Amino acid sequence: MKPNPRLLIEAMAATAAKPEECIFIGEATRDVEAGNAARVAAIGYANKPGKDARLMAAGAAVAVDSMQLIADAMA
Repeated sequence: MKPNPRLLIEAMAATAAKPEECIFIGEATRDVEAGNAARVAAIGYANKPGKDARLMAAGAAVAVDSMQLIADAMA
C-alpha cells in the first residue's frame, strides 16, 4: 500500500530500470510520497481544484491538471 515504494521498486527491478530513468504519475499525496521513497520523479495529477498545491507540498516534481499535457510531452 502506498506510500510504501515496494511496487515501484519491484517494477524497476523487473524492467532493469534505474529510478532516474522513470517517472511516476499519481493523483494523491501518497502517490508522490511513494515515488519519492523509490527515488523516482513524481508528477502530480491535480484532477481537482486546489490539489496542485497539496501535490507540490508532498514533493511532486511538477503538478499538471491534464493528462494530455503529459501525453504531448512524451510525443
